[in-house]
Amino acid sequence: MASSIARTVIATGSSSGLGFEVIKQLLEQSQPYKVIVGTRNLKRTQDAFDALKYDRAVHSLSILPLELNNLKTVKSFATESLTQVGSSKIDYLFLCAGISEGADKPGPHGSKWCEPFIVNHLSQHYLVHLLHEKLVESKSRLVFVSSGAVRNVPDVSVLDKQLLGASGAPGPLPTRRPSSLACSAHTGGAASSPASATSSPCLPV
Repeated sequence: MASSIARTVIATGSSSGLGFEVIKQLLEQSQPYKVIVGTRNLKRTQDAFDALKYDRAVHSLSILPLELNNLKTVKSFATESLTQVGSSKIDYLFLCAGISEGADKPGPHGSKWCEPFIVNHLSQHYLVHLLHEKLVESKSRLVFVSSGAVRNVPDVSVLDKQLLGASGAPGPLPTRRPSSLACSAHTGGAASSPASATSSPCLPV
């Protein structure tokens, strides 16, 4: 029997694709959900969710601005998410965002790192850090969605150079693989900490 208490989900990478489908299926459940989605394109994401037929008397959905290549917006997203959560728990942190590009351009916003590494790993790690106290208090479940290409990283010793902005590494795999590996390494660390929230393994897609 579904609980009448809404479960809270904070999600990235859920404006389309796999992430959108996950949130869509949650909104189809009889169990109430309070969903907070971060996205770079507010209108497109709002339109996509507005087109869904779900019981708005049961579920609530908030769409907040989040540009994962800019850590400043990650901080503002975390702050607003915590405000909306209030004294309630964060039941799930669902991290599904990712891009597949090369490292031919300088890092965004003055960063020394390429954009895929910032989006796929650093900003997700930073979001976990910003929410950490609430996640531990809530005994939240963290779900990281990564790429199966992580298995194809032949030499981790070159990652520091390969992931730099304007390193010349062609896309998409040379950046998608290492950043997925970093995600997996970070998740394993979180899972091994007894004081941390429950962390699920990266889910390869």
